Amino acid sequence: MQRRSNWSGFAAGVGHGGVEAIALVGRTYVIQLILALLLIAGVSLPEELIRAFAPLLEAPAAAFLLAGAERVFAMLFQIALSLIVCRYAMLRRMWVGALIALLLHTALDFTAAWLGATGCSVLLIEGALAAAALLALVYIRRIRRHFPIEAHPDYAKKPQADRAASA
Repeated sequence: MQRRSNWSGFAAGVGHGGVEAIALVGRTYVIQLILALLLIAGVSLPEELIRAFAPLLEAPAAAFLLAGAERVFAMLFQIALSLIVCRYAMLRRMWVGALIALLLHTALDFTAAWLGATGCSVLLIEGALAAAALLALVYIRRIRRHFPIEAHPDYAKKPQADRAASA
């Protein structure tokens, strides 16, 4: 975040959200694909393994679509959190931004876990995550004005006349 632009914050958010998406959802999909291929090939698997993965193997296709949508919501949220940290870094108070981002992330994780523990439907939980993602998107659009256009990587490539017209 040396350049402290909205592009730095955006990239950090996409990176963090992408790693989470691969680690949480991608890994599960790969495991399920391998198990499905083994079962189709007629490989006999230990009964314990089949019992352990039965909920995943019997899950409806919509569950996987929801998991993909949830990762999109999470990436929007991660981008917003990264922009919070980046904005506070510009103000030389990065620790404040990091603390705010940590608290917001914890609050969202706690809310999702609490709703799940209380027996709420998956659609309600995903709706709460979608609402958080919508708020994150609004924040992302509003915070852009606090970052200088000069920090955009393509700015240096624009002719001087184009810069004046776009300002």
